[in-house]
Amino acid sequence: MRQADDLGFQSFLDRVRAACVTQDDIARLNSKVVTSIFDPRLDTATVVVKRNSTRQAINRARLWHFAESRARRIYLFAAQDSRTVSTYNSRLTLRRFIVI
Repeated sequence: MRQADDLGFQSFLDRVRAACVTQDDIARLNSKVVTSIFDPRLDTATVVVKRNSTRQAINRARLWHFAESRARRIYLFAAQDSRTVSTYNSRLTLRRFIVI
């Protein structure tokens, strides 16, 4: 874990948990803000969001952007997992995915 090896980061997390951030902490956080989900810094980043709908929207937008920037087509292959009992209609889920 990063905080085990990085004492500065560990101290930063402690201050955030205690709600005692400094101006430097705020500047550090603000330096990490991106204004576009297509920012190249996000290409290898893990993006954590609260809702699955937000995650799906980000993934869909980045997929379309990736394909368009390389003049490529996107192929979707619908599949249903037969090992589990599904409580939703997978066709509806696929339709939701491809809506622009």
